[in-house]
Amino acid sequence: MLEGLVNFQAKLNMKTIKIGVCIFDDPKSPRSGFASINGQEATYVGGYHELTNDLLWVTNLEFPVFKELNLLRLRHLAQAQYFRTSIRMLQTEYGINDGRQLSEFLSKLFSRTAQQGLQYFGADPSNFNYRYHQALSANLHVPGMIEPIQGLDQNAIQLVIDHATQENQAMSGVKRPDRSSPVSFCFPRDAYSSWILGQMYPVSSVWKSDNLKREFTIGTRDGKKLSLTESFVKRCAEYFKNSARATFFKISVQSHEASHRAFASFGSGSRDPRVWVTWPELLELLEYSVVTVYDSVSTASGRIIDYLPDYCKGYGFGISGGLLLENLYVALASPVNRKNTALGAYIRAYDRVACGRSAAQFHNAGFCVGSYSSGRVVLLLPEGQKERATQLALTLGLVPPLEESSIDE
Repeated sequence: MLEGLVNFQAKLNMKTIKIGVCIFDDPKSPRSGFASINGQEATYVGGYHELTNDLLWVTNLEFPVFKELNLLRLRHLAQAQYFRTSIRMLQTEYGINDGRQLSEFLSKLFSRTAQQGLQYFGADPSNFNYRYHQALSANLHVPGMIEPIQGLDQNAIQLVIDHATQENQAMSGVKRPDRSSPVSFCFPRDAYSSWILGQMYPVSSVWKSDNLKREFTIGTRDGKKLSLTESFVKRCAEYFKNSARATFFKISVQSHEASHRAFASFGSGSRDPRVWVTWPELLELLEYSVVTVYDSVSTASGRIIDYLPDYCKGYGFGISGGLLLENLYVALASPVNRKNTALGAYIRAYDRVACGRSAAQFHNAGFCVGSYSSGRVVLLLPEGQKERATQLALTLGLVPPLEESSIDE
């Protein structure tokens, strides 16, 4: 049995993954366009029917178009966000306008990413044509992801997790400046993903009530911390450190500071209204909100990096490795069997906190924040503001687009 597993792993490591990319001339129509496999010289094809079906092709067709044309039935075709970040965003990010060059560059990038995913995680994209992170998810396990909830009522804890799970969503009520277009500024993928993966997370399915015994109204009002805030945070931090707990708090938000009302309201989770948050989200809310804390529940915490291949503990991953790690943390944050997980709630919270802090800097500099999550901040910028926004982005450690054109909506 063991010998068979060893041989199977050896075959996986020997297999070569080649990804094709087809950049159609019209991103709403799968007709003519440039196609390249694994960085090879691109050829011009007359439609998707000319793409060989013995490998996976990632196209620049967005999902609504892909679905409308009923292309999901074709297992060898994938839509533009297959590797999480859309082809349009990657095109803008790397400043490649020519379809031929873009297909060659991205097919090489995607092939390298998929090859590393197979080598280190056993993830074979040939079996998953919707999103690449599904291939990773099928080969990942962190304690607490799939085990039945114990210690407290299973349905009650699942509701806690659902409430605490932040959705990736555009800001509601944003007034778009005249003649503006969305421009994305992102953190370097490898560094950002490594930071996300290096935090402390829930790693157990056994839960308990923390019995706070009283309510606490804490946070920031008119730029000043309320009296109990620092002692509450200090006591929680010591408890988490000494007891290794990942904690979820039942809260209500009483008010927001004016500096954050325009873009950092208490966002929706997967179920409304939200009344539970993770510790990272609560800690950030206290910087610009008044919050009443009613109760808390917790489970054991630990480093998820200890449950992942040693590859994840390295550094200097490059473009392909950074894209792999981005898909990795997205896979870990995704629902399992259509249920949100405590791990996913924490990952999304850390992501929103990091992106939210940069969004606050942009907002305070007078820019219109469109949305923020997944390692990037999207601003709604008139042409005359792009240079100043770029300079600020660089000081914040964010990468601006390498071309002047913005992301098409």
